[in-house]
Amino acid sequence: MVDSTTIAAMEMLNVTETESSLMHERKEFMYFAAFCIIVSIIVGLSGNLLTIVALVQCPRVRSAPAAFIISLCVADFLFCALSLPFSASRFIHQRWIHGDVLCVIFPFMRYVNVGLSLLSITAITINRYVLIAHQKVYEKIYRKRYISLMIAAVWLFSFAMLLPTLIGAWGRFGYDKNILSCSILKVNGRSSKTFLFIFGFLIPCITIIVCYARIFWVIKRSANRVRGHSNSETKEQKKDRDAKKRKEEWRVTRMVLIIFCSFLVCYLPITIVK
Repeated sequence: MVDSTTIAAMEMLNVTETESSLMHERKEFMYFAAFCIIVSIIVGLSGNLLTIVALVQCPRVRSAPAAFIISLCVADFLFCALSLPFSASRFIHQRWIHGDVLCVIFPFMRYVNVGLSLLSITAITINRYVLIAHQKVYEKIYRKRYISLMIAAVWLFSFAMLLPTLIGAWGRFGYDKNILSCSILKVNGRSSKTFLFIFGFLIPCITIIVCYARIFWVIKRSANRVRGHSNSETKEQKKDRDAKKRKEEWRVTRMVLIIFCSFLVCYLPITIVK
């Protein structure tokens, strides 16, 4: 005869075994996530560094897009060097082990790097849009001095968005036990997450999408106009030169579009969840 105490003990044993199995599966998943992050660190550091060196040492590609791409690579290099190691550590230990000070610095730098990456991509996209759709004013807008100011503005704005949270005036940085990581916490029921989502993520994404829609429209209209020209030799040569130039510009533009789409795939899910 099996009494109620025996049944309760068996049920408790089953629950314990289930929890142990879930913990084991969770650890395996966490270790796999840490491995993926470590691979990303290695690839990200080497890839961004090689890109920076290549663009700096090659005089032929020294242009406004190259300057913005270097800025983007520096931001991503810092992200791989400063933020991702702490993320890997969190998955390995399944808790934060680096103290309160780094628990403030880590999320601050992570949010700054995300803002830098997306705003840099936005700056590159606007550059491509102006070059393709408004060629007459391109040289006036993208002079060396103005390019430096634009890059500085991107970096300053990315840091400025996080300063109220850093000083505790609009939420604060700290340990969030719900996600086992350091993030933005509410203070008096308020935080800067909504503001950051709108101005640091949503508006740049909309700007990029609008610019690319306009770029596609201009390229299509230009192609139709070229096909309508006469076939005289002079115009044919001019058409070939224009076609080659636009093909090169479109190659760079397409690369930036791929970077943006990759960024969106990686960051949109976690941004919506948070």
